[in-house]
Amino acid sequence: MRLKLKYHITQPCEISIGVGWIPVVEAALDKIYALGRPVHLRCVKQKFCQLRIYVNVVDVGFDAIIESAKHACDNFCEACGKEREYKGFRLGLAICEACNLLL
Repeated sequence: MRLKLKYHITQPCEISIGVGWIPVVEAALDKIYALGRPVHLRCVKQKFCQLRIYVNVVDVGFDAIIESAKHACDNFCEACGKEREYKGFRLGLAICEACNLLL
C-alpha cells in the first residue's frame, strides 16, 4: 500500500514483496518516474527468490533500472533488508540466516 500511495498508483497493480526490499524498489521507481516518460506499473513481486518489476512498456531505460534493482535485491533479505549471505531459500523466500531461524 505504501508504494501505491507514494507513486499515486490507481490502476490495478499487484505489489507483494517483503518490507526489506521496499527501499530498493522505491529507489528504482524514483529513477523510472524521473525519466518523465509515461509508465504504468503492473506488478512488483518476488518470484523464484528474485525481485520482479513489470511495467506496461518496453523501454531500455526502464529495463536497465529494473535489472539493477533486481540484482541489488539478490544481496538483501526480503524480510528485514539486511545483507544476506545465506543463499539457501526456505519456502520460496529470499531471506537471511537470522530470518530463516525465526521460521
